[in-house]
Amino acid sequence: TDTIPFCGISLTIGAYETKAVSVDSTDYELYYFRGHDDFMVHFDALQDTLPAIIREIRADLEVVKNRNYPFRKFCMVEVPLSFTGYIRNWKGYSEHVMPELVFIPERGLRTQADFRAMSFRLKNWREEGELLDAKDVQAGMIKNYVKTTFVNENSSDENGWGQSTEVNKLNIGAMFYGFCGYLSDPDFPVIDIAFSTLQNITENIQRRWYFGPLITDQQRAIIYLQDHNFQTALSDKNLKPQVLYEILKLKSNNLKYFITAQVAPGEFEAFLKSFNETHIFEEVTFTEFARQFNKRFGIDLLPFVHQWYTTDRPAELMLNNVEVNSVVVDDFTKYQVRFKVYNRSKVEGILTVKIEEGGGGQRGFRPERREAERNNNLHNYIIPPQSAWEIKIINDERPGRVSINTNVSANLPSEYMYNFSKVDREVTDTLSGLFPVDTLLFTGGPGEIIVDNEDPGFHVLETNTRHKLKDLFRKEEEDKYQNFFPWKFPSRWTAVINSNCYGKPVHSAVYKAKGVGANKVQWVTTIPKDNYYEVFIWNPKFENWNWRRRNRGHEGHAQTYVVGYEEEEENITVDLGQEENGWVSLGNFYFPAGKVSVTLSDNVSAGFAMADAVKFTLINKK
Repeated sequence: TDTIPFCGISLTIGAYETKAVSVDSTDYELYYFRGHDDFMVHFDALQDTLPAIIREIRADLEVVKNRNYPFRKFCMVEVPLSFTGYIRNWKGYSEHVMPELVFIPERGLRTQADFRAMSFRLKNWREEGELLDAKDVQAGMIKNYVKTTFVNENSSDENGWGQSTEVNKLNIGAMFYGFCGYLSDPDFPVIDIAFSTLQNITENIQRRWYFGPLITDQQRAIIYLQDHNFQTALSDKNLKPQVLYEILKLKSNNLKYFITAQVAPGEFEAFLKSFNETHIFEEVTFTEFARQFNKRFGIDLLPFVHQWYTTDRPAELMLNNVEVNSVVVDDFTKYQVRFKVYNRSKVEGILTVKIEEGGGGQRGFRPERREAERNNNLHNYIIPPQSAWEIKIINDERPGRVSINTNVSANLPSEYMYNFSKVDREVTDTLSGLFPVDTLLFTGGPGEIIVDNEDPGFHVLETNTRHKLKDLFRKEEEDKYQNFFPWKFPSRWTAVINSNCYGKPVHSAVYKAKGVGANKVQWVTTIPKDNYYEVFIWNPKFENWNWRRRNRGHEGHAQTYVVGYEEEEENITVDLGQEENGWVSLGNFYFPAGKVSVTLSDNVSAGFAMADAVKFTLINKK
């Protein structure tokens, strides 16, 4: 155009009818096929208030995106179902979105365009004991449609029950970022899309639960980055586009958290907004961006970005002693979250702590991410290599849940959640921040031997070689890990990852469906000399352990372990359902020097057998 340099343009021709309104010098236009205006009946009460609703939606969106909408039009154009646009990971958007223009599938297919059902739900939504009037209902529908269709990162299903793993092709983030300028660097060609992504990603307040045994694309991305770098991922033709997109989000967030660990989020956002407004519709080198950033904050981004792009051995972070205590500060009762972390790797780790105080979000459009950060519920920390620290955070409200995310790391899973239903202990320590501690706090006790299911001393002893017909058609490449699924158990010993499992840094266990005892697992170690040992097994006790048994009473989860040494064997039965998550004692044993084993079969009382780690603790030195 004469004033705005478009970086792309599309042409569509058809028998269109048009609805248009101008608000604050911006034209909002809707083009739909003749006869497809039946949706208008659901918005008949908004003739006078539509401009105010549009103004409110735009203002909220500009807060979320941290940028002003740069174009003079916003056009929604209905297109036939045969129209196809593809997500381009290298640019971060699809052909459904162009400058000033977004193509919507015919009759809103695959968007939440069932306004009749939406109207019914909202009419029955009570707010402060009163039913919403027609204007409030219809305004809520527009706000919800804009959020789910144009703002969400993933596609919403038609009934609005949740989000799929498919990237939302109608996300208009490119209108605020990708179409408005470009950061160039021959050494880091992905830097522009990374900065666009870190601004476009939202931090969801409410967690989306995933039900299913297969790991998610995000988990696959984390596993991929354990032995691949970002540079390799971008050129890996065997990588699924969905996994590459998750890698892009993980790495973009990692870059953002590195910055916000040192710069207040509000100051970083203000810098980005000022820089973008100064260089709108321009190509700027990343070197110039880094120079201005260094001048403003005294932080050189270039060394970190080089590591961020090329490192294929991420940090290994160990956590312990996570607790919440009450503390009196200036005559007010507050709460201190504290825990210890050890980075035993040779590269920096980035840790994100999210404190959830309970309560749900409101309906409609809300600037969730920025609100969460400004409420100081998100804290980022840089953990130097080969060092241990205690982190202390003072929070005004009582934390109901604390989640600690190790981001791009060797940890599986990367996020650990801790629930606190009550806080009983009061402390006088009012400090907050990072405080160095001894790395010896993370080493095992003297005479302690641990054999995890990830270690060479763990063996799967399967005699059942019969397979189902479907096994013959399995792909050669399968995921090494799955998620625990409480309704259908695998027929073979299968590795699962869960934060309740033992592991350094992979928290995993193996489980399988109940059998007759033919299929076993075994932990084997060598005792250095004759002595007494207490033997423990790790009980994962997942949160969804008992979902199948709700309202049916306790059925038990008894597992029998066989402790073997020389020619001796002792059977010990433990009901894991009655024990807490963590180490469970099998008893004290006198072991002669040499090989010692613990064996578990699939002949258990519950529907599945579970095996994680075994610990041998010296209790009497000779």
